[in-house]
Amino acid sequence: SASSVSSIVTSSLTPSATVTDQFKGRIVIFDKDTTTGALRGQATDITSSTSGGVLTVTALTTAPVSGDTFVIQ
Repeated sequence: SASSVSSIVTSSLTPSATVTDQFKGRIVIFDKDTTTGALRGQATDITSSTSGGVLTVTALTTAPVSGDTFVIQ
C-alpha cells in the first residue's frame, strides 16, 4: 500500500534491501498474473531505492496495489 506511479513500497524483497540505492539502475517487470491488470508485463527502471525497500521508478501507467508481484532484473 501507499505506492504511487513513481514509488513502489515493497513488503518482501529477495534479497532484502539493506542499503540506499542497492537496486538503482535495475529494471522492475510486473508478473503476467499480477493483481493490477494494467501492470501485467509492464517494465520500468529503478532510479533510486531506500534501505527499507521503497523503489523510486520512472512513472508507471498505474499505481501498484497490495498483492502486485514483480521481478527485479
